[in-house]
Amino acid sequence: MMKALKLTPKEMVCFVGGGGKTSLMLKLAEMCGKNNNVLVSTTTKMYSWQLEKAGKLVIESNYQLLRQRLANILKDSPIVAAGSRLVGDKVVGLDAKCLDEIYDEGLFDYILVEADGSRGKSLKLPAGNEPIIPERCTAVYVVTGADVLGKPLTADYVHRASLMAEFVGRPMGSIIDDSIFIKVINHYCDLKQIASKKVAILINKIDNEKIRRHTKGFAYGILSDKIKLVLLTSTLFPNPLREVLE
Repeated sequence: MMKALKLTPKEMVCFVGGGGKTSLMLKLAEMCGKNNNVLVSTTTKMYSWQLEKAGKLVIESNYQLLRQRLANILKDSPIVAAGSRLVGDKVVGLDAKCLDEIYDEGLFDYILVEADGSRGKSLKLPAGNEPIIPERCTAVYVVTGADVLGKPLTADYVHRASLMAEFVGRPMGSIIDDSIFIKVINHYCDLKQIASKKVAILINKIDNEKIRRHTKGFAYGILSDKIKLVLLTSTLFPNPLREVLE
């Protein structure tokens, strides 16, 4: 999957959208960590157990202490997770400026950041303050879940469902079709904090051949001068990559 994503040395990748961001980020961290130093973090919030799946979790709000602790852990482990503080069972992530400073320090070959929250839903429309993308971010992966296709546009399946209904000009409860799916993806790519970045679309939950055929049938229509890479993925497999469209 690293080759398909055309990752180059020293990247900060932000995952946005819904439908498996965390699982895909953790899979990519594991792959990158075989031969590189990797930091996993968030600019929003994540459950502590999710970050602990990536590597040893460091909670520290003071930048100098954080940097020292990260450097010490890297002596024994190539993958580290970090956040600024704990609120219940969730970790409040590092702010964008802090991640930019860590990137400039050069401690890590790859920094993987969950920059958007979707409350476990496969599709979402970002609010005005979302996503939170650091300036040094080199690539943004827009994630969606194909399992939402054919489902009603309601809060059961979509995060910020009423906002999305207004955006796509459909009533609540409308069936989520290919055109809605593509419109949401294009909206993410047009956001000012993403528009200048290298972008890849990861359509996740391609868990069987029927879903793969249907999704591939319309996914080529996503490709454009801005969007040059679409990956069909499923985290049910050790290597999530199912197909590359470009």
